[in-house]
Amino acid sequence: MRNISIFLSAWLFLSCVKESKVVYQIQDVNLTQVGADKPNVKNSKAYVSIAYQDIFETTIPTSLLEELSKTYVSFGDVKVVEDLIIRNFLNKPNAKIPTNNEMRADIPEFVNSTFKRFYNRLPNEQETWYFTQMIEKNTSLTPDVIFLALLTSNEYRNF
Repeated sequence: MRNISIFLSAWLFLSCVKESKVVYQIQDVNLTQVGADKPNVKNSKAYVSIAYQDIFETTIPTSLLEELSKTYVSFGDVKVVEDLIIRNFLNKPNAKIPTNNEMRADIPEFVNSTFKRFYNRLPNEQETWYFTQMIEKNTSLTPDVIFLALLTSNEYRNF
């Protein structure tokens, strides 16, 4: 019996070892892309005139800009007005939009040049992959739809 008591005492003593506490620390990582951090929102006139410049590759006539400015006053939702203005610009025959065949001939180049044109930066790898996959899988997707998506995005509305 005594041997059993000694054995149990030794076993309890050896099994009651204090565990060491391990602490893991997480380091902060800044995940921003150069050129994508644009904190200032363009005012309506700047947004329309820059979009006109990007679509037609020429400056907007002052008379047209003043006429379009009146639509903001007469309508409450600014984003709806801006979206309609951009759609109208893209439907004009003199808009500088690549053809569907030109876009599909070299999709990665189309994505790169479009990002450079509208965002003044190259797309990151994920953006290139996403747009390339989207264009390849959807044959009804045209360059003007891609232009509309990028021109009405939050990144384009900011500088």
